[in-house]
Amino acid sequence: DAAFVASFNVPGPPGEEKIYFFFEETAKEFDFMEKLTVSRVARVCKNDVGGDKVLQKKWTTFLKAQLSCSQAGFFPHTVLKHVFALPQPRGGFLFYGIFASQWQNGNSGSSAVCAFSLDAIQKAFDGKYKELNKDCSRWTTYSGPAMDPRPGSCLVGPSSDKALTFMKDHFLMDEKVAPVHDQPLLVKEDVKYTRIAVHQAQKPCGAACTVLFLGTDRGSLHKAVVVGHRAHIIEEIQLFEKPEAVQNLLLVPEKGVLYVGYSEGILEVLVANCSVYATCASCLLARDPYCAWDGRLCRAVWEDTRNRTDWLQDVEQGKAEATCQRQSGKGRAMPKSRNDSDGVPLKVLSGPFNSMMRLSCPPVSALANYSWTYPEGSLPSQEGLTVRDHTGLLVFVHSRTLGEYACWASENGYRHRVAWYDVRSDLPMGGASSANGSPEHQAVPVGEWRSYWVQFVTVTVLLSMTLAVAMALGFFSYHDKLKAKTKVQGCSVPEPSRTPVQEKAPLNGSQSPPGDRNYQSQEATDGTKSCCVQVEGGSRAMDTDNNRLNCPLMNGEEARAVEAI
Repeated sequence: DAAFVASFNVPGPPGEEKIYFFFEETAKEFDFMEKLTVSRVARVCKNDVGGDKVLQKKWTTFLKAQLSCSQAGFFPHTVLKHVFALPQPRGGFLFYGIFASQWQNGNSGSSAVCAFSLDAIQKAFDGKYKELNKDCSRWTTYSGPAMDPRPGSCLVGPSSDKALTFMKDHFLMDEKVAPVHDQPLLVKEDVKYTRIAVHQAQKPCGAACTVLFLGTDRGSLHKAVVVGHRAHIIEEIQLFEKPEAVQNLLLVPEKGVLYVGYSEGILEVLVANCSVYATCASCLLARDPYCAWDGRLCRAVWEDTRNRTDWLQDVEQGKAEATCQRQSGKGRAMPKSRNDSDGVPLKVLSGPFNSMMRLSCPPVSALANYSWTYPEGSLPSQEGLTVRDHTGLLVFVHSRTLGEYACWASENGYRHRVAWYDVRSDLPMGGASSANGSPEHQAVPVGEWRSYWVQFVTVTVLLSMTLAVAMALGFFSYHDKLKAKTKVQGCSVPEPSRTPVQEKAPLNGSQSPPGDRNYQSQEATDGTKSCCVQVEGGSRAMDTDNNRLNCPLMNGEEARAVEAI
């Protein structure tokens, strides 16, 4: 179940060249209820050809050790995502790895960046072994006698059966590989890093500075600088319009270009854009090792490699005011005039009343704190006329919100303006005239106040009419069903509780009442239709014993009618 991440060829003396593999797998040496994923580094000698009798067609120098990348107060980051090998000037390598946590807080996730030295990895491989105790089925530390040559070293030949037999059960090292400074360089919440590229940039003073380029699963690129034992992000770039994962990073420092691979192709990105820093203070506060102030402009360090001794840069501390004022004429750190505040131009924005304007605040430094100043020192946000978010300020164009707004960045005791706006209205409201002067930029309203009362009434009336029609149809349908159940079909006999039918013919067989030659039963008082027979003729007889009416029929049709009844 191992998932391989990367492999690197590490040069060495003849016969000592090794290949290092980085991967993740489910740990079997821990007795946990849940399966634990751990990150590993494995080593194999390049001259390994397998054993003659023992470990035939298998590695005879394979050793593996666990990588540790954790910080107090955070879940352990045990899932390895990517590794980058950075050669060191004095020899050896530093391996920079991206780690994720197996235990995520929702879908947000977190990532950590750790650096491992080749010496620390070699120390783990030179330490003690782990072995599986078959009596208790637990992994323990091997405490037996040492062997010469050491199992797992490149000096073990294919015919060393004793050493190879030992290697069959002792391929896991007991010691973990600790990161540089015993802590991660960077821990970032709510971010999932996918790829990493590392470069050691040369500052104008000649010192080296490590820069990390980190791609995310949402298509962002983070640039971080290692200062001391920690790294901090100095720039964030959104690479794609639609969020998607960064699949590969290839750094070409000679050209100052970073190539980004994604699902649809390759994207070329400059490692630095120093022209966005207009003043000495903003150039130094960026803490970008690729940018420096030459006395007039903020320039990339690779543009002129001949004479850079006078260029100003402070990556470690970012003390802009003291550094910029150290040399006269090398740039100013404080505003000199109203129309030229730290090189930030005044932008005039105009829009109709009851519209919304967005005032952006560019993040010139990831370590700075940002604040806003409002017209005449007022705070219209208390009246609900402005809303501040992580990208800037939303202003509702109103008579009380017209005026100048400024975004200020504060860092290391230095405060400077990074954005400057003048909000005006191009339409009068209540007799108020618009601001004088022609606007330099036309604001695009992002929202308007509208009344939806007419639409609300229309929808309500339509819903009410629909409900009334549905209720009426349901009522009539139920009424028809009830009427069908109570409808009388054919002849029925009145219930005993009803008023009895009044007899028209005497029961003694005497003549019928005078003046009535037709005998017909009355209907019941409750409206129930009784079975009736119309008898014609002058001679009639009633058999009271058998409750039968004896009447002679005059023809065949009447006989058939009586039989049918």
